Amino acid sequence: MRGWARANAPLLERYIAAYIESVRMTMDPENRARVISLIATRLNQDRKVAERTYQALMEPRFGLAPDAKFDMEGFRAVLALRAEIEGQWGGKPPAPDKYIDLGYYERAMKLLERR
Repeated sequence: MRGWARANAPLLERYIAAYIESVRMTMDPENRARVISLIATRLNQDRKVAERTYQALMEPRFGLAPDAKFDMEGFRAVLALRAEIEGQWGGKPPAPDKYIDLGYYERAMKLLERR
């Protein structure tokens, strides 16, 4: 929804900045107990399930990405697989920028740098 994003760019960038901050807080080892407690209470999970959920979130190739960084290589791979397996786009994957605009993320990171 590029039109919405353009019309609401400052709001979107602040939202992304807040999400990045939440990922940083979650990934900070000092907050482990607090995050597990939040998972247990907010998602109504047993403590052991909350601990396993936390561990899954910390898995480098599965869980949260530091600074919520977008995995461009992974996205290109998904597009390539869809082109190859599903035959989309005549078997030739489109450029990622057809679907994403990382400018909002980059501006959100600059907002965080200024704090």
